[in-house]
Amino acid sequence: MAAGFSSGVAKCLKRERDKFGGFVNEGQVREALKWMSNKEQVEDIVSHLRIDVGKVRKINVNTASIDRLRSHPYINFNQAKAIFEYRRTYGRLTSIDDLRKVEDASITPDFIERVRPYLEAR
Repeated sequence: MAAGFSSGVAKCLKRERDKFGGFVNEGQVREALKWMSNKEQVEDIVSHLRIDVGKVRKINVNTASIDRLRSHPYINFNQAKAIFEYRRTYGRLTSIDDLRKVEDASITPDFIERVRPYLEAR
């Protein structure tokens, strides 16, 4: 992190990064720092961070429990349960695009694209 980051900012960013399994875009960093009133400082922090999508910890949709799936901030209980039940009924997903087959109104194409960087089907 850049010089001048307070330990509070660093702890906040680490907590949020860990909750997601890693940041995939600058918007997530801005969201994590929404409590900061100085927007110039937020942008300075964002400009000094390096986001490495390759280091994101992924959740395997073929082996994850409902609790593991719903531990991700973008996946609620009903979505996790629907994914789990689909897998139990139809077997392994061959790709994240198979989530389109899950019968749950909240598993939309937008949802799939939002969670895609955090999920894998292996």
